[in-house]
Amino acid sequence: PFFHGETDICEMEKVQIPIVGVIVIEGVFLQRKEWRDFFHYMVYLDCPRETRFLRESEETQKNLSKFENRYWK
Repeated sequence: PFFHGETDICEMEKVQIPIVGVIVIEGVFLQRKEWRDFFHYMVYLDCPRETRFLRESEETQKNLSKFENRYWK
């Protein structure tokens, strides 16, 4: 699934992936049980919530309740 930030919609899209190489996929939901069999490795970065939030655009930062309800439970 692909998330489109402008519309806040998640859609299925096909992607051609090379047989050999390193593919980096980021996202908090990738740690869910349903995805575990698709990855060989998982890397965790430790970063304070405040720092992560400040990396968001000004427009996104205006919607604090979205983060509180979706990610910070």
